[in-house]
Amino acid sequence: MSNTTSYDFYESQIKILRDESGAPVKVEKRVKSQLRPVYLQLKTIEHPNLPKILDIREDGDWLTVTENYVPGISLKRYLIENG
Repeated sequence: MSNTTSYDFYESQIKILRDESGAPVKVEKRVKSQLRPVYLQLKTIEHPNLPKILDIREDGDWLTVTENYVPGISLKRYLIENG
């Protein structure tokens, strides 16, 4: 994975990891550790409409969550565009 793109999202950071061709393949999220139970539960769920949680690492008050990249627009953007 050579290229990354970072976005600040509320109290989290999202980094898109890309392969050598520039295609997005994984997403790393840095989120508050209070969300640990949520991500542990999501890691057990396999569904075609949810990204697969690959890894959860804890660092003090933060978690780094690695998941598969799912192409498309964010829920926030969808709601802004479609109400």
